[in-house]
Amino acid sequence: MAGEGHHPERDAGRHHHHRHHHHHRSYSQARAILSRYGYQFPQYFKLGSGHYSKVYKVFDAEQTRHFAVKVTDLKKVTESFKTKFVPRERSIWRQLDHPNTVRMHKDFRKSGYLFEVLDYSEGGDLLSYLREHGPLDETTCRAWMRQVIDGVSYLHRNRIAHRDLKPENILLFEGGVLKITDYGFAKQCSDGDMSSTFCGTKNYKAPELLQKIGYDPFKADVWSFGVICFVMLTDRMPFRRDVSKAQMVEEQRNRQYRFPSHLTISLQCRGAIDTILTFDPEQRPSIFDVSNLPWFSGVVSESSGSSSDGSSASSMASMLESIARCVVEISDNVLFDCLHFLESCELHGREIVTDVPMHGARPGELPRMISHEARLIRALLIKIMD
Repeated sequence: MAGEGHHPERDAGRHHHHRHHHHHRSYSQARAILSRYGYQFPQYFKLGSGHYSKVYKVFDAEQTRHFAVKVTDLKKVTESFKTKFVPRERSIWRQLDHPNTVRMHKDFRKSGYLFEVLDYSEGGDLLSYLREHGPLDETTCRAWMRQVIDGVSYLHRNRIAHRDLKPENILLFEGGVLKITDYGFAKQCSDGDMSSTFCGTKNYKAPELLQKIGYDPFKADVWSFGVICFVMLTDRMPFRRDVSKAQMVEEQRNRQYRFPSHLTISLQCRGAIDTILTFDPEQRPSIFDVSNLPWFSGVVSESSGSSSDGSSASSMASMLESIARCVVEISDNVLFDCLHFLESCELHGREIVTDVPMHGARPGELPRMISHEARLIRALLIKIMD
């Protein structure tokens, strides 16, 4: 079963909130500089490290609060990283002012180091939370992911694509507030700009990045967000980690992810993730579309309409869901009949724009817009038939 047994793991390459043992030049000089700037170090001050940087917890006595200081050793970074990514990241950090994005309070260079003074997260990152507490229940997941949507929407409204969304880059603050961090790969883009830097973490990369074709960075962020939702709900990766990129793309194309059977996850939630993990980026929703999906918006769809027997879309959804959950063994032919019946119905929901043609359509092909109920029922039936 795709994804089963494949727990999400921390990316060892760039994460700055987990300790790795790299033998860089001593950072004692950097700590001495911070002390001269008035920052005090508590007993346990090391928050983590990456290839080129370390993150320290410091106390600012003047402001009577803790900060996280990211210290980058500019002598260790590549020239392109120093001239391209560092200035870009600093520029983006300085613009950010939103409840769901980590704020940079100060940045300065000294003695070959770059210091960035950031919000300190009491709760650590989401992957650490997952390791300690296990998967989120649906209510908590919806509330937390709604905050991530708000943060990503803020970035996208300001034409900033993050390009490395993953649980490690979402921090948990007091009161259950989530904030997006790490803008090392973020980029300010104009409308219609396609990216050709295939950055990010393999498990969270959209198929178009794995295929190394020019991509819409905003739609790629949406895919990564969908994977995060799946991971936080299941404590599983949706697609196998230990396969080649080409194999992963095929799993993505064929939607080879399964929700663990021991978890109770609503049809509406599954449908939302199914919609987000749309292989074709042109048909994948924007983050603004995602925020309007019923599971995230909390709106119960009130679609009404008629089918060939006069039943409403919602009552048919209920009927088919009940059948699917109650019947243990059922022939593929009956399920296909259900699916054909569903797709030939004229469902009038708030999203539907056309009748759904059955004959002549390629297997698995759906019209670009289809009612939410139809998506949910179709996803359920297909999973049963597998």
